[in-house]
Amino acid sequence: MTTSSGGPVTLASQSQVPQRPYTPSPWGDFFLHHIPCTPSQYSVMTDKAKLKKEEVKTMLLDMDSFDLHDKLEFIDTLERLGLGHHYIKEIHELLSNVYKVRDRDLDLPTTSLWFYLLRKHGYHISSDIFLKFIDDKGNIVSNDASSLLRLYDAGHLRVHGEEILDNILTSSKSQLECIIENLEPVLKEEVEYALNTPLFRRLNRIEAREYISVYEKKTTHNDAMLEFAKLDFNILLTLYCKELKELTLWWIEFQIQANTSNYARDRIVEMHFWMLGVFYEPQYSYSRKMLTQLFMIVSILDDLYDSHCTTEEGKIFAAALQRWDEEAAQHCPAYLRNLYINIFATVNAIEEELKLQNNKHAKLIIDMAKCYHAEVEWRDKKYVPATVEEHLKISARSSGCMHFATLGFISMGDVASTEAIEWASTYPKIIRAVCIIARLANDIMSYKREEASKNMVSTLQACAREFGITIEQAIEKLRELVEEAWMDITEECLRQQHPMVLLERAVNLARTMDFLYKDTDGYTDSHSIKDTLDSLYLMSMKETAQVQQEKVRDVILEIFSSSSLVQKMELIDTLQRIGVDYQYNKEINELLCSIYNDKDGGSDSLYITSLRFYLLRKHGYTVSSDVFEKFRDDQGNISSNDVNCLLMLYDAAHMRTHGEEILDNIISFNKSRLQSVMMGTDLEPALTEEVRFTLETTRFRRVERVEARRFISVYEKNATRNEAILEFAKLDYNILQVLYCEELKELTIWWKDFQSRTDLRFARDRLVEIHFWMMAVVYEPYYSYSRIMLTKLIIFVSLFDDLYDNYSTTEESNIFTSAMERWDVKAAEQFPAYLRAFYENILGTTDEIVEELKRQNNKHAELVRKLIIDMAKRYHAEVKWRDEHYVPSTVDEHLQISVRSSACMHITNIAFISLGDVTTREAVEWAFTYPKIIRGVCIVGRIGNDIVSHEREQALDHHMASTVQTCMKQYGVTVEEANEKLRVIIEKAWMDIVQECLDQKHPMVLLEKAVHLGRTMDFMYKREDAYTLSFSLKDIIASMYINSCNQLQNNYARFEIIKISLEA
Repeated sequence: MTTSSGGPVTLASQSQVPQRPYTPSPWGDFFLHHIPCTPSQYSVMTDKAKLKKEEVKTMLLDMDSFDLHDKLEFIDTLERLGLGHHYIKEIHELLSNVYKVRDRDLDLPTTSLWFYLLRKHGYHISSDIFLKFIDDKGNIVSNDASSLLRLYDAGHLRVHGEEILDNILTSSKSQLECIIENLEPVLKEEVEYALNTPLFRRLNRIEAREYISVYEKKTTHNDAMLEFAKLDFNILLTLYCKELKELTLWWIEFQIQANTSNYARDRIVEMHFWMLGVFYEPQYSYSRKMLTQLFMIVSILDDLYDSHCTTEEGKIFAAALQRWDEEAAQHCPAYLRNLYINIFATVNAIEEELKLQNNKHAKLIIDMAKCYHAEVEWRDKKYVPATVEEHLKISARSSGCMHFATLGFISMGDVASTEAIEWASTYPKIIRAVCIIARLANDIMSYKREEASKNMVSTLQACAREFGITIEQAIEKLRELVEEAWMDITEECLRQQHPMVLLERAVNLARTMDFLYKDTDGYTDSHSIKDTLDSLYLMSMKETAQVQQEKVRDVILEIFSSSSLVQKMELIDTLQRIGVDYQYNKEINELLCSIYNDKDGGSDSLYITSLRFYLLRKHGYTVSSDVFEKFRDDQGNISSNDVNCLLMLYDAAHMRTHGEEILDNIISFNKSRLQSVMMGTDLEPALTEEVRFTLETTRFRRVERVEARRFISVYEKNATRNEAILEFAKLDYNILQVLYCEELKELTIWWKDFQSRTDLRFARDRLVEIHFWMMAVVYEPYYSYSRIMLTKLIIFVSLFDDLYDNYSTTEESNIFTSAMERWDVKAAEQFPAYLRAFYENILGTTDEIVEELKRQNNKHAELVRKLIIDMAKRYHAEVKWRDEHYVPSTVDEHLQISVRSSACMHITNIAFISLGDVTTREAVEWAFTYPKIIRGVCIVGRIGNDIVSHEREQALDHHMASTVQTCMKQYGVTVEEANEKLRVIIEKAWMDIVQECLDQKHPMVLLEKAVHLGRTMDFMYKREDAYTLSFSLKDIIASMYINSCNQLQNNYARFEIIKISLEA
């Protein structure tokens, strides 16, 4: 290869250099666009955090009056929640007082925590304090898991020669491993975590993230401390994301200009994580950014020397760096010139930012290049160092940790004195120990991959050669060296020759290296740590939503307390239509009660009267339709020239019950008016669409989740929208969407297993559609198990429908129904082969559900079997009609059988049962009497289905008569005329549903489930049989499960949904 200028330079072919492929970054340019929270959300978080910080500070200052154990627990909790950096002065003062305690009567857990916290903070405490807990045989006198865990963590703060702590570690570890399987879940999880990574070696941010979840489950947790921890974590997360946006921009430009993408690891996010492991506090933002840039350059040099350049190229490049001037680039191989120029520019820009006159950063790059070049010479000579010590003289320094400490101290500004920086440059014991941990841990985890790529020899090979042992034995020896390095770190911290704030950076670096190389080479194999990085950089939608939910609550309370009646009611209507009203049931119910008691509310306005009437009736308040009498015109009609008022009036009138002539007239008169308005050209497109949609489905009959998705888009275009409500609605929608996908993942696994064990050639495969159906009935997040259970059971109902309707013979139907009534696996022996597994699996799944309900203390569990049996009997009754080609004489006769086989009755009953304590024994007994509201829902489902599927089903040779045929026979009318008559029956069924809600003989929370089911049936059979012809639901299903609401702060929601789908 020759250079384009500066004379020819002959070099070996790059193809002779062992190449190592690296996986691409799992992040790409994600952080260029990711916004963890909006400015308003951030403002809310910071304001609340300030208040909580002071509240916790007051508690901390009050700790002086508490006993020793409580003080220690409080400090430990603060630090594990990641809040210690806010109270450094207060914690130091409290520990100074604690240090003076010489109480010999402390119990084991208190002694262990006292020892742990004081040593962690640099106080020299003798390990002899544990002697009293050791028996004559050297064993620990305790079987308590919590005490042993505290002791185990304390033991890891040992220094060289502390035999008592060595023994404590061995003994406590052994005891914890013996008892771990018998521990309650939360404690078991803590022990498992400690055995993998003791407390002292955990990264601050990762521990904070983990411990927030653990602490939240503790019944004794402090609410203020917990809330502050969550707020503080998310505030820092927002800052980290802002830094990563800047760094991603820099890195993309660097990669393009330096042309490194073909040989260097793309790990900007992982490198930033490395830096925040050491400098996590908010005041060190510049340190993180600067160090990330510098050590990305170090990472490039590592990859360049390790697996890309030849020995000669590496030598020339190192010499150019040694010169450190822009002209030196001309002496580099052509493909390395732009790399050199960009390194030179980046380092000089950082130095200019810091106003440093001496080239400490350039020295880092030069020294690293020298170390990497020395390793290249080993590689090419196939040289194996004679001892591990010889190897570490070069390789420990090339880990980057030595220079990291010096540069880290420099980046901290006035915190680090000149003496401290000069000391760090001498490669002191604590820095050397960190380098050893990094080098050895890396070699242990990446040995096989490195060996396969024929790169330089590792410390493992050197160790195996030095002691004449196997690689496995060498790994154990190196792990001993790692433990000795940790003792060096503890020893140096206890000596405290320099401020603890600086020594902590070295400790944090060791913790980061320990994490990155705990189970694999987490930096190179970056996908292995992605879940952890997700938790540190991506604020969960739930956390963001919690902040936004409270902001909306403030909006609600403000409007409820000081605004006009119409503003209050419009707010309730918006919350309901946008799908977040269930989060504010208490506030909404209190206001509605107040509105109901104000009998004169809105009496002079048709719009306000209509809105009040609609909201109150929807929530079960009996309001007379006479409130509309005063609005009649001379012809006795009620209408308006305001389209929005007309829409509200039309929606309100659909809350009618039987005999309300005034509401009947409002509907018939204004339906034609709305149709005329829609055909005109004066309306804005959005309002025209609203009219069209209302004429198709009035507001009360809309499926709530479908309406929420639609109305979010409508509301977003509203100039008077409330941004807090809109943001929260999107968040809430996406959170539920992810939950539904998780449920579908679980159900898909179950369904595939069920299908593999059962011959279902006769049945529709409609798992997703049934889950959608159930989600429409019980959509709230706390009813997740209800949805899963209902989906499984109702898919059985669908299978019954297909089996009885299209596949089984009359004889097979008789046998199957009889066996269902027996509910005995042995009954399957007489079945045809295809039915045997089907029967057994239905019984098995149902029995599992019953047992699970019993474990949840559900008093109605046994009724589930009764409902499944009854469903089979209902379908069997229809088979008799089919085989006899019988057409019932009247629609009413038909409905006596067919409405019960529509499954609506059984869905409603099972839904009630699944709600647990919400459903009383009286409510279940009432539901089993087939009350008017459930019959109304069944009629909506049955007739709706028959109208849209009559033509298709009659084309089949083997199908029972529908209500359409029966109506034609009863009245001697055409199909079209029969459909109109049946639609009148549907309207009467809706009147029954409304009447039952107004009677409120049972809790509205139960009645609502029946209403939801009625809405779902109306939706499913609006234009066609959308369950059977499921492709017609494709777009709706996508909006419910796949397409998250379009918001920048939650574009990660889509990633989560896709991941769940792929796993399923």
